[in-house]
Amino acid sequence: MFAGLKRWWSKKRLRGLPIAKRGLRPLRPLASCMNFLILLDPEDVRACEQVDLFVQELKKEHKRFDVCTCSIAKEIPRHLREHNYIMVLHSLDLNWYARPISERAQWITRNTYDLLVDLTHEESLPLLWITELSIASIKVGFEERSGVRYDLLIASGARSSTRERIELLHQYLGDGLSE
Repeated sequence: MFAGLKRWWSKKRLRGLPIAKRGLRPLRPLASCMNFLILLDPEDVRACEQVDLFVQELKKEHKRFDVCTCSIAKEIPRHLREHNYIMVLHSLDLNWYARPISERAQWITRNTYDLLVDLTHEESLPLLWITELSIASIKVGFEERSGVRYDLLIASGARSSTRERIELLHQYLGDGLSE
């Protein structure tokens, strides 16, 4: 019951954030985006593999990227430890409302990204906070989430895989990073 109350208050505070006046932002093709923030589920091994392939594409094109997830497990899952570029937020990085408050979490929300891509399948309050607080130029989501406003919402279905979502991202924002 206490966890449910805590979640309810957190979502209420998230929805109560003032809407940022960001003005009109044109959609840009993937090829013109230089900085990416990618959010993923911590327990999904297959999603991590698909994000790794996407990150390899970004590396080939000399793009800058950050990959972020949040795990409340005492030990970081092995598939996340294998990739040193994934920032894993822990419970110590969060306040009572699951809002990221640590210095590294603040760095993610203050950093300027051309594209924020939310590839999560499960709703995670810390990642919802990061999405809402981020100053990314364009925020892309694949499922409507309460309290979060995306600039581009690509309908992919709740059962779509991460690979399908990345393919839809390529389809909507260009032919891909490399020809």
